[in-house]
Amino acid sequence: MDAVVWLVAVLLTAVFLVVLFLVCCPRCPENRVLVISGLFASFGKHSCRCVTEGRAFVFPLFQTCEQMPLGPVRDSVPLICNTSDDVRVKTEVGFVYGVSSEEELMYKAAEIAVMTNDDGHVDSVVHMALSGSLRQAVASMTSDELTGDISKVKQIIHAEVEKNLNIFGLSLSGLDIVKLEVGELGVDDKTADFRKLDLQRKRDLLADSIKNMDFRESRRAMRQLLELEDELNRL
Repeated sequence: MDAVVWLVAVLLTAVFLVVLFLVCCPRCPENRVLVISGLFASFGKHSCRCVTEGRAFVFPLFQTCEQMPLGPVRDSVPLICNTSDDVRVKTEVGFVYGVSSEEELMYKAAEIAVMTNDDGHVDSVVHMALSGSLRQAVASMTSDELTGDISKVKQIIHAEVEKNLNIFGLSLSGLDIVKLEVGELGVDDKTADFRKLDLQRKRDLLADSIKNMDFRESRRAMRQLLELEDELNRL
């Protein structure tokens, strides 16, 4: 009888340890990052811990584990704006981006994912950042440059977009210019553009200031950026 009791106890202990191992040591799936946050999740300068392969121990009750997809994410941005020599441009660019493989940028993306816990909000802010970056890139070129070497145009757009995506811990892996129409502004168009230029100036100043804000302030600023972008799209 004692032997049976011991055998049952050993089996129950083994089952408990296996379940505990599976629950507390999740495996990192392919093309994803395990983001562990909570008490003692990280002893360094980051608020969470990232695991890109293998298993990781998660302390029950005190830590949480979420999966962050690496991408790629595809997004298309239609835009109407002006070049540096005041020529109207109608364009649409497709972007492919994902979480950066650089450690510092990956942790930045992980911290945003943990703190916001809202993929829809992050996607809308990133879309707004892509639109703003494309607008800045077009505004930095003349109409002749836009209709010239297409590879140089892509390089300028890529550099501007990459700089802004890095704010969110993301990196650009590809872009495709779907449509590009360049034409001179009419007299009626110029009147409406004074309001656009003012809104663009406010948006650009706010976008630059986000880099020096803490997370709570940056969330409020991002909402303001979305409102400015909506107003620009309505003009």
